[in-house]
Amino acid sequence: MARTFAVNTHTMKHALLLAGVLALPIATLAQTPNTQRDASFTLDLSGAGALSFSPNEFPLTRVLPLSDGKILFFGSLHDPLHTTMSGVVRLNADGSWDNTFDGPDFDQDYYLRIRAAVELPDGKYLVGGQFTDFSAGVNQRGIIRLNNNGSQDMSFDAGFEINPTINAIALQPDGKILIAGGYGTMSHGTGITRLHPNGSVDATFDAGQAPTNIRDIKVLPNGKILVAGRFSSWPGGLAVLNADGSRDLTFNHTGYIQSSNIFDNTYPRTAIQSDGKIVVAGQQTSSIVKIMRYNADFTVDTDFHVASNSSISGVYPTGVAIQNDGKIIVTGYFLNAYDGVSSVSGVMRLNANGTLDETFDTANGFGNGPLAYHCALQADGKILVVTQNTSYQGQSLSGTTETPTSQHVIRLNGDASGVSVGEQTASFSFELFPNPASDVLYLRHVPTGAVVRMLDLTGRVLLEQRASTDRMELPIAAQAPGVYLVSVLHAGYAVTHRMVVER
Repeated sequence: MARTFAVNTHTMKHALLLAGVLALPIATLAQTPNTQRDASFTLDLSGAGALSFSPNEFPLTRVLPLSDGKILFFGSLHDPLHTTMSGVVRLNADGSWDNTFDGPDFDQDYYLRIRAAVELPDGKYLVGGQFTDFSAGVNQRGIIRLNNNGSQDMSFDAGFEINPTINAIALQPDGKILIAGGYGTMSHGTGITRLHPNGSVDATFDAGQAPTNIRDIKVLPNGKILVAGRFSSWPGGLAVLNADGSRDLTFNHTGYIQSSNIFDNTYPRTAIQSDGKIVVAGQQTSSIVKIMRYNADFTVDTDFHVASNSSISGVYPTGVAIQNDGKIIVTGYFLNAYDGVSSVSGVMRLNANGTLDETFDTANGFGNGPLAYHCALQADGKILVVTQNTSYQGQSLSGTTETPTSQHVIRLNGDASGVSVGEQTASFSFELFPNPASDVLYLRHVPTGAVVRMLDLTGRVLLEQRASTDRMELPIAAQAPGVYLVSVLHAGYAVTHRMVVER
């Protein structure tokens, strides 16, 4: 049953979807500093109230680090008719409220579920989930586009006549939008659809009778599409589609994902490496977590160590993220041992070859009931974790006595490079040209010694160089046409520009 608390309507417009972190000195119980909480991240919950979530609704709250260092939070909210909460809010990099973001009112939905969000190249956001109406009086369903200030962009309209539930959104390099969810009467197939940038349906994409419970979409470097979900019609809850929506039968993922109703969470979790390899975390049985990797040609990567987890008390993984150095963060509901190593609790890190990274040790930080719902990596290497646990490494996560909740967020130090993604003004700027570009991108006014990265819109690093002079060139001929990010990291700051590759 959902928990309901008192409402402060004056300040609810900027209330967060979860109660957060109490700013206390960081305890030194972890064996490694990279697993300690980041003391610079503090959620100010003054005035927050009416945080009401269903504990059986999954996914619950999620975090999306943004290209400017801010953080988007979204999730499932019960009874928004009695509040002015929007279901999606934005924080500054230090966890303080971003009062420049004022999301739309979902006035007509008794039970609001925001399940997916992506950042667009122009700084706007696509938000999808289960909702029908807005305070603006526009009956757009399932997916909307928000301006950078949180207002609804009325020029985007997917035109759904049905009431879809959108579970996943992915942006292609050409700007087209992949959506998946619980609908069965769309033209051009069921379960997964591709939209033009204005929201209209792309008739050149047809996945046929795809499952209606796809939970995740990722665009692969070769243009194909990886989908994951809770379905049996495609073995193992994982499949690859061609660019036109047809299924690529050369990818044969067979069975270790078990069917279960536990938090609706037994679908495989995936992450894409910069070399195109696919990391998959799932269940081999009801108590065994299994993690494996596929090569870019979809063959099994036999060089990746697959742990022997006969002793792990694992229920399911909930998230996978890949660091720039190739190491792999995994969150979930598991504890006690991984590959014979103890002290694994809620979050662990693997080396690039699949072995457990024992330099990342939480010292059983989440205790004997670890449940980490979601993880996300920031550009500076810090790790955001959403959890149901009430403590971490001996510290209470109850940020306020006024607003109790079953969900919390913490930020771990990770292997932070020292580069801040805060809102301070950097002491440098740089230029890039031409933009759009096709073969070579030129940069000037780059600080000597700075790290220069080219990333896709998911934050995956495609190129990385260190500047030896204030002018440099990035070879981009191998990149597919689309929108990318170029980030320069120097002296504790990150400056990022968007650029377009075209042919």
